[in-house]
Amino acid sequence: MKFASVVVVVALSLQLPASSTAFSDPSSSPSSGGWSSSWGWFDNLFGDRSGTEDEETEAIGESLKQKSGISEQASKVKDPTPEQEAANKKKLQDESPNFTHMPTKAQVGVDDHIARLAATLNEQLYDVSLGVLDGFALSTDDHEAEVVVEDLKGIFEPTNPPFAAVVCGTTMIIGWRGSTTPTDWLNDFAWSPCSNIALGPHAKNVKLQGGMTSLALNDLAVHQDTLIAECKKRGIREIVTTGHSLGGGIAQIAHTILRAQMEDESSPWFELNGVNVRSLAFSAPMTTLIVPEGTSDETRMFIDKISANSCNVVYHNDVVPRCYGYGSYMSDCLDDNSSGLGQYLLDGKVWPFLPTKYLVNSLAGMLEKMTTDSDAIKAIVGVWSHYAHPGTIVSYDSYEAVPKTLVDYGAFNKNTGQIDTFRSVKYEPVGRGVNALDCISPNHHAPLSGMEYNNDELH
Repeated sequence: MKFASVVVVVALSLQLPASSTAFSDPSSSPSSGGWSSSWGWFDNLFGDRSGTEDEETEAIGESLKQKSGISEQASKVKDPTPEQEAANKKKLQDESPNFTHMPTKAQVGVDDHIARLAATLNEQLYDVSLGVLDGFALSTDDHEAEVVVEDLKGIFEPTNPPFAAVVCGTTMIIGWRGSTTPTDWLNDFAWSPCSNIALGPHAKNVKLQGGMTSLALNDLAVHQDTLIAECKKRGIREIVTTGHSLGGGIAQIAHTILRAQMEDESSPWFELNGVNVRSLAFSAPMTTLIVPEGTSDETRMFIDKISANSCNVVYHNDVVPRCYGYGSYMSDCLDDNSSGLGQYLLDGKVWPFLPTKYLVNSLAGMLEKMTTDSDAIKAIVGVWSHYAHPGTIVSYDSYEAVPKTLVDYGAFNKNTGQIDTFRSVKYEPVGRGVNALDCISPNHHAPLSGMEYNNDELH
């Protein structure tokens, strides 16, 4: 295999104003993502195709196939100790300032303090589960935040990411931790798009990433009674699902499931039918695949409601939000990273947030088998290409930059007159003298460090 495939392994797992009575109206919401005056996100996703799907899929599949072969080099990766992981994480936090320009409510759909609270919750889900913090501290002098569910998973933590629910005013934020354990990585790779009975009449046309869907369903089932009771008792007007990386993918899926359940009269969640639900993800991969054939008007409206209430914050060259559907970006990222991988491993550096050596080798073996058959990888790329991000993507080029608002109309959109599409942003090689691999974790983590509250603001 060639070095660069490991970057796919690493990258995949590093992982809109509220209405007081119902979901936001897509035709009027300033954070409506793919909506225009006459077309919704659904129509834009399928209405302006380039017609080059087969050619592009073949080209990307062949490019990825040529980037195989990391078994020998992967064996040199050192296992970071818990102390090293904590030290790496603290160093990353200490060296990363807040963004100079925070995203606006029109971009992310929530007030600034809710957006920053969501980022802080995601950061602390890592810190508490890794033992960096003894417990959550999420309140500021201006805004009190109360943890109503804290599920660090106990004996299940090696296989299930921790989950928490926090209430601030009339908003409940529910969040999932990103990838930390070997099983988290396997869930990142469980990319099969699956229909889900929880989506009711929309299940045949809305497919969601399989591994993350199972994790979302598990926690919504376990904590359903508590979450519903707390929402009713506290007069919650909006639920914001959130997470970073893997957790962000779970959050997007949970948003979709909750919206469907709240519209289902037979579901316990129907009691919260008047509560808005939205997602605010950070560095999340694509989790949603839409099947257009036979889509009813009801399902088209449902899809566009999800888009009108979805947001993902991404930073610069982070490849994770481009997985799985932006194949050419992933290929360009692999090219940029492959030349530095051998030297990086030989230097004996420890990568923060990496899996253990045995997992790298097992995934390397999987990739090796997969890439020996060109037709097989092209078929997989063909499935990947149909994944897309619903809603708004808030994109930062640097910590000092003003964030851009992008929308994702799919892999083969012609981009006729729509310059602010997600896939019009190309990968930028890091340049000479810089090891692209050194940028992976900082780029992936930046949305949290850029938006979270500083420790001296919290109690």
